[in-house]
Amino acid sequence: MALPRPQRGFSLLEVLTASAVSLVAVTAASQALVGQYMALQSRDLSRAANGAAREATQFLDSTLRVTGFGVDPRWAIDFSYRCANQPCRDSDTGPDELVVVSRDPRYRYLAQGEGACTAVGGCFSGNSWPITAATTGPASLTVTLQPGTSLEAGRVVLALCAGGQWPVMLTLAAPVSLGSDSLASDVVLNRFSGDPTLGPYNDTGSLRACHGQPGAALFLVDRSRFFVQTLNGTPWLMLDTGRDLDGDGILPPADQDDLIPVAKNVLDLQVAYALDACTGVANGPDSDGDWIIGNAKGTRRSRCSIPPPRRPPMAPPRPIRRDARSTRPTSARSGSRSGSGPTAPITARATAGPETGSSTPRTAPGSSTSPAIASSPRSSTSRCET
Repeated sequence: MALPRPQRGFSLLEVLTASAVSLVAVTAASQALVGQYMALQSRDLSRAANGAAREATQFLDSTLRVTGFGVDPRWAIDFSYRCANQPCRDSDTGPDELVVVSRDPRYRYLAQGEGACTAVGGCFSGNSWPITAATTGPASLTVTLQPGTSLEAGRVVLALCAGGQWPVMLTLAAPVSLGSDSLASDVVLNRFSGDPTLGPYNDTGSLRACHGQPGAALFLVDRSRFFVQTLNGTPWLMLDTGRDLDGDGILPPADQDDLIPVAKNVLDLQVAYALDACTGVANGPDSDGDWIIGNAKGTRRSRCSIPPPRRPPMAPPRPIRRDARSTRPTSARSGSRSGSGPTAPITARATAGPETGSSTPRTAPGSSTSPAIASSPRSSTSRCET
């Protein structure tokens, strides 16, 4: 009987060869898996960056569309608020700032005899209130507020005489409110800001007797300062409204709680301003002389200045008609306006990150006009100094 042959195992060389082949295969598969994961992560970061840029530009676009509505066109784009040194909005070492001003459009005016309105000076609703009395020394306004009205400290308001004449902006130094369970009543506004740097936003010396006559009214003014700030290591596009939103008596930017985060991972904000050419001046005041400030590296102070204020007569007010689908008046026209002041269209670009940031350019109008009690400019032309 033959003995069974012993089973032959693998030699050491065969084991080493098989192990090497297996190791190579596992390594290749691992690298493919890691590469696919990194590609997915990169796409996620790209989507997040694109979303942040889209949020920033959409918010800026909605704000820019109403820039200059119902206010003096000279203040539609601001270059003085929170500016310790001039020029302060355009930076060649970091993100720019953008400050725009407009009247809050959420109001309605009816002339006497229109609809159910019987008041001599017309009827106001929404974010507008009739002024029943005014004094100039010291400055005060008596306003008929509706139940539920709340005005924060730092809020900018616009006082107009009948027919939309003699616009004066004022900044409240203390909050004013009327409970929702109260009746409409007269409230005296006499605590205005003592900050001398506010300039046109607290022009108490321009109040006139007409601000207390029938037809005078008070409106809200929105001043929006956009800038980039890092919070806990993450850059954000921030909004400073200038108002004490948390009611602690401290105004922004000293109170960081009053600042509003707009979009996350926004690394940079660059703004360019198109200027109306000055007659008799060949080159613009910007670094490359093309009358567009902010489209080339570096800053330079403008040679165009604004003439002293003058107040032309204004057209009688007409009512605003609203579309129920929109908070903006349907009669308002948006578009860039040349010759309406030293600034025309704005081009704003927000760059988002952190890893694969994308830049989305967007051009928005510098101002909009409305036929409803819109403050006409004290002067709408620029004067050139040679």
